[in-house]
Amino acid sequence: MSTNVSVASRPSMGSIWNQFFFAREVPYGMALVRLLLPSMLLVDIVRRWPHSRELYSTDGALATLHSNFGLPDMLPQLSAPWAVALFTVLGILLVTSAIGWCTRFSLIGSCLLYFYFSYMDCLSTATKYTVISQHILLLLGMSNCGDIWSVDAWLAKRRGEVVDPRGVIWPQRLCQILFGMIYFGAAITKMH
Repeated sequence: MSTNVSVASRPSMGSIWNQFFFAREVPYGMALVRLLLPSMLLVDIVRRWPHSRELYSTDGALATLHSNFGLPDMLPQLSAPWAVALFTVLGILLVTSAIGWCTRFSLIGSCLLYFYFSYMDCLSTATKYTVISQHILLLLGMSNCGDIWSVDAWLAKRRGEVVDPRGVIWPQRLCQILFGMIYFGAAITKMH
Protein backbone atom coordinates (compact mmCIF):
# COMPACT_ATOMS: atom_id res chain seq x y z
CA MET A 1 0.00 0.00 0.00
CA SER A 2 1.39 3.37 -1.00
CA THR A 3 1.01 6.33 1.34
CA ASN A 4 2.05 8.95 -1.19
CA VAL A 5 -0.24 11.93 -1.27
CA SER A 6 -0.77 13.42 -4.68
CA VAL A 7 0.44 16.95 -5.26
CA ALA A 8 -3.08 18.07 -6.20
CA SER A 9 -4.53 17.02 -2.83
CA ARG A 10 -1.94 18.89 -0.74
CA PRO A 11 -2.98 22.37 0.39
CA SER A 12 -1.11 25.19 -1.26
CA MET A 13 1.11 27.58 0.67
CA GLY A 14 -1.41 30.37 -0.03
CA SER A 15 -4.28 28.41 1.49
CA ILE A 16 -2.18 27.57 4.56
CA TRP A 17 -1.27 31.27 4.90
CA ASN A 18 -4.91 32.32 4.52
CA GLN A 19 -6.07 29.74 7.07
CA PHE A 20 -3.40 30.83 9.56
CA PHE A 21 -4.08 34.57 9.35
CA PHE A 22 -7.61 34.95 8.02
CA ALA A 23 -9.61 32.13 9.62
CA ARG A 24 -12.66 33.40 11.47
CA GLU A 25 -12.84 32.62 15.19
CA VAL A 26 -14.46 34.06 18.30
CA PRO A 27 -11.71 36.21 19.90
CA TYR A 28 -11.86 34.81 23.44
CA GLY A 29 -8.14 35.31 24.03
CA MET A 30 -8.12 38.88 22.75
CA ALA A 31 -11.20 39.71 24.84
CA LEU A 32 -9.45 38.37 27.93
CA VAL A 33 -6.39 40.49 27.14
CA ARG A 34 -8.70 43.48 26.59
CA LEU A 35 -10.10 42.98 30.07
CA LEU A 36 -6.75 42.57 31.84
CA LEU A 37 -4.16 44.74 30.05
CA PRO A 38 -5.92 48.15 30.39
CA SER A 39 -6.72 47.30 34.01
CA MET A 40 -3.07 46.62 34.78
CA LEU A 41 -1.90 49.71 32.89
CA LEU A 42 -4.43 51.77 34.82
CA VAL A 43 -2.63 50.93 38.07
CA ASP A 44 0.50 52.63 36.71
CA ILE A 45 -1.48 55.55 35.25
CA VAL A 46 -3.23 56.22 38.58
CA ARG A 47 0.13 56.07 40.36
CA ARG A 48 1.68 58.60 37.95
CA TRP A 49 -1.33 60.91 37.67
CA PRO A 50 -0.43 63.18 40.64
CA HIS A 51 2.99 63.73 39.02
CA SER A 52 1.80 64.13 35.43
CA ARG A 53 2.48 67.87 35.43
CA GLU A 54 6.14 67.36 36.33
CA LEU A 55 6.70 64.32 34.13
CA TYR A 56 4.90 65.19 30.90
CA SER A 57 4.51 68.99 30.57
CA THR A 58 6.73 71.95 29.87
CA ASP A 59 6.34 72.97 33.54
CA GLY A 60 8.36 69.92 34.57
CA ALA A 61 11.56 68.29 33.43
CA LEU A 62 10.74 66.58 30.13
CA ALA A 63 13.06 63.80 29.05
CA THR A 64 11.80 63.04 25.56
CA LEU A 65 13.07 59.96 23.78
CA HIS A 66 13.16 61.63 20.37
CA SER A 67 15.46 64.43 21.57
CA ASN A 68 18.11 61.77 22.24
CA PHE A 69 18.11 61.10 18.49
CA GLY A 70 18.49 64.73 17.46
CA LEU A 71 14.79 65.38 16.82
CA PRO A 72 13.77 67.77 19.63
CA ASP A 73 10.54 68.91 17.95
CA MET A 74 9.23 65.55 16.74
CA LEU A 75 6.27 65.47 19.16
CA PRO A 76 4.64 68.58 20.61
CA GLN A 77 5.40 69.42 24.21
CA LEU A 78 2.23 70.25 26.10
CA SER A 79 1.60 72.88 28.74
CA ALA A 80 0.63 71.66 32.21
CA PRO A 81 -3.18 71.94 31.86
CA TRP A 82 -3.16 70.06 28.53
CA ALA A 83 -0.79 67.37 29.80
CA VAL A 84 -2.87 66.72 32.93
CA ALA A 85 -6.13 66.77 30.92
CA LEU A 86 -4.84 64.32 28.31
CA PHE A 87 -3.34 62.08 30.99
CA THR A 88 -6.78 62.02 32.62
CA VAL A 89 -8.35 61.16 29.25
CA LEU A 90 -5.84 58.30 28.96
CA GLY A 91 -7.06 56.93 32.28
CA ILE A 92 -10.69 57.22 31.20
CA LEU A 93 -9.93 55.49 27.87
CA LEU A 94 -8.22 52.62 29.68
CA VAL A 95 -11.31 52.17 31.86
CA THR A 96 -13.64 52.20 28.83
CA SER A 97 -11.30 49.78 27.03
CA ALA A 98 -11.41 47.34 29.94
CA ILE A 99 -15.21 47.38 30.19
CA GLY A 100 -15.59 47.34 26.41
CA TRP A 101 -17.51 50.57 25.83
CA CYS A 102 -16.73 52.17 22.44
CA THR A 103 -14.06 49.50 22.40
CA ARG A 104 -12.20 50.19 19.15
CA PHE A 105 -12.09 53.96 19.72
CA SER A 106 -11.05 53.48 23.36
CA LEU A 107 -8.25 51.06 22.52
CA ILE A 108 -6.78 53.07 19.66
CA GLY A 109 -7.12 56.33 21.62
CA SER A 110 -5.44 54.82 24.66
CA CYS A 111 -2.70 53.38 22.43
CA LEU A 112 -1.95 56.79 20.92
CA LEU A 113 -1.98 58.63 24.25
CA TYR A 114 0.03 55.89 25.98
CA PHE A 115 2.60 56.10 23.18
CA TYR A 116 2.78 59.88 23.52
CA PHE A 117 3.24 59.92 27.29
CA SER A 118 5.73 57.05 27.25
CA TYR A 119 7.99 58.90 24.85
CA MET A 120 7.69 62.22 26.63
CA ASP A 121 9.37 60.64 29.68
CA CYS A 122 11.96 58.16 28.47
CA LEU A 123 13.70 57.99 31.86
CA SER A 124 10.94 56.34 33.86
CA THR A 125 7.86 55.76 31.70
CA ALA A 126 9.32 54.25 28.50
CA THR A 127 10.16 50.70 29.53
CA LYS A 128 9.96 47.24 28.00
CA TYR A 129 6.44 46.68 29.27
CA THR A 130 5.18 50.02 27.92
CA VAL A 131 6.50 49.24 24.45
CA ILE A 132 4.93 45.77 24.49
CA SER A 133 1.69 47.25 25.86
CA GLN A 134 1.56 49.82 23.05
CA HIS A 135 1.82 47.06 20.46
CA ILE A 136 -0.83 44.95 22.18
CA LEU A 137 -3.21 47.92 22.55
CA LEU A 138 -2.86 48.62 18.82
CA LEU A 139 -3.54 44.99 17.90
CA LEU A 140 -6.50 44.88 20.30
CA GLY A 141 -7.88 47.96 18.57
CA MET A 142 -7.70 46.14 15.25
CA SER A 143 -9.42 43.01 16.53
CA ASN A 144 -13.06 42.21 17.29
CA CYS A 145 -12.34 41.85 21.01
CA GLY A 146 -15.25 44.17 21.85
CA ASP A 147 -17.80 41.78 20.38
CA ILE A 148 -17.83 39.58 23.48
CA TRP A 149 -17.72 40.24 27.23
CA SER A 150 -18.23 43.97 26.75
CA VAL A 151 -20.67 46.81 27.20
CA ASP A 152 -20.80 47.12 23.40
CA ALA A 153 -21.95 43.49 23.07
CA TRP A 154 -24.50 43.97 25.86
CA LEU A 155 -25.89 47.11 24.19
CA ALA A 156 -26.11 45.37 20.81
CA LYS A 157 -27.95 42.44 22.40
CA ARG A 158 -30.29 44.84 24.18
CA ARG A 159 -31.11 46.58 20.88
CA GLY A 160 -31.91 43.19 19.38
CA GLU A 161 -29.00 43.16 16.96
CA VAL A 162 -27.59 39.79 16.04
CA VAL A 163 -23.81 40.15 16.02
CA ASP A 164 -21.55 37.37 14.82
CA PRO A 165 -18.61 37.59 17.23
CA ARG A 166 -16.35 35.64 14.91
CA GLY A 167 -13.66 37.77 13.34
CA VAL A 168 -10.45 37.27 11.45
CA ILE A 169 -7.69 35.89 13.61
CA TRP A 170 -4.73 37.94 12.29
CA PRO A 171 -4.51 40.34 15.28
CA GLN A 172 -4.26 37.37 17.64
CA ARG A 173 -1.67 35.72 15.39
CA LEU A 174 0.40 38.92 15.36
CA CYS A 175 0.27 38.98 19.18
CA GLN A 176 1.49 35.39 19.23
CA ILE A 177 4.30 36.23 16.80
CA LEU A 178 5.23 39.27 18.92
CA PHE A 179 5.47 37.13 22.07
CA GLY A 180 7.47 34.50 20.20
CA MET A 181 9.92 37.15 18.97
CA ILE A 182 10.26 38.59 22.49
CA TYR A 183 11.07 35.18 23.97
CA PHE A 184 13.43 34.34 21.09
CA GLY A 185 15.23 37.67 21.56
CA ALA A 186 15.47 37.05 25.31
CA ALA A 187 16.90 33.60 24.69
CA ILE A 188 19.50 34.98 22.27
CA THR A 189 20.62 37.63 24.76
CA LYS A 190 20.85 35.03 27.55
CA MET A 191 23.15 32.87 25.40
CA HIS A 192 25.98 35.40 25.81
